Amino acid sequence: MLRFSWDYKDQFKEMSAGVEAPKGAQEKGGFPPALLAFLPAFYGLTPDETREIATIIVKVAYRQGQVVFDESSPGDALYVILRGRVDIRVGVGDEARTIASLPEGSILGELALLDQQTRSASAVASEETVLLRLETDEVHDLMSRGSVAAYKVIYNLGRVVAQRLRAVNKQLVNALSDSNQKGSEEEITELEKKLLTEWNF
Repeated sequence: MLRFSWDYKDQFKEMSAGVEAPKGAQEKGGFPPALLAFLPAFYGLTPDETREIATIIVKVAYRQGQVVFDESSPGDALYVILRGRVDIRVGVGDEARTIASLPEGSILGELALLDQQTRSASAVASEETVLLRLETDEVHDLMSRGSVAAYKVIYNLGRVVAQRLRAVNKQLVNALSDSNQKGSEEEITELEKKLLTEWNF
């Protein structure tokens, strides 16, 4: 499974311990490229490719409660949680609800690099947090210059998204199967079809 290598969590924590940024500050580079080897978006990159990607990554620090990005805002970057935690929320105001709480090592906003559409949810730092920001334009610029590293990142992100879709599909089908109020077996089959192939909602 393509995910954060928790077997190396202690090493990741040790390597990232000295990677700080003033609250609210942005700093391009300035962290060990070797950190990327522990993160799903950068699996399979050679040391040279890792250094290439590291030059375009921006490190950003967030205070607790600070918004990383808003729902419906432009999808201009993906983020990796270097330290801290980020809540993913849908809805606005009193209608907003948290649908996931992501720990360090997690990727968020990855669809920005794949389709450049607006955000489908908001992201908020739930504690003091340091993120790595990889901007869509920077990656596409590398791709236009034939960067193998950039193509590997896109490939890895596609795998991450595919795994998440499978997980969502399984959860939804299980939920529908366990509930007499959610309709027939035909409706469950139709939901699977939409999730896996059509995406027509």
